[in-house]
Amino acid sequence: MADFAKLFEGPTHGQTLVKLDRSAESGDPEVRVYVSPDGFGVCSSALVFHDTEEGWDAAECAFALLDAEGALIMAREVFKGAKLCL
Repeated sequence: MADFAKLFEGPTHGQTLVKLDRSAESGDPEVRVYVSPDGFGVCSSALVFHDTEEGWDAAECAFALLDAEGALIMAREVFKGAKLCL
């Protein structure tokens, strides 16, 4: 079975979980990043693709290529959004 999740640990943002899945709202393929900013529960952001064979291929490719550095970049965007709410 192929991996569907990756967990990275960073010095500034703690744990970052990356998951290849199907969107609960639309059913479209997505690569979702989960982080837990200070003062918040678990927050997430996703790259969503079209629900086609090409969309799934692109989502799987994005997930496969996403490394610790890429996950950190996505996590930073979630943290920026969280700061807007404080």
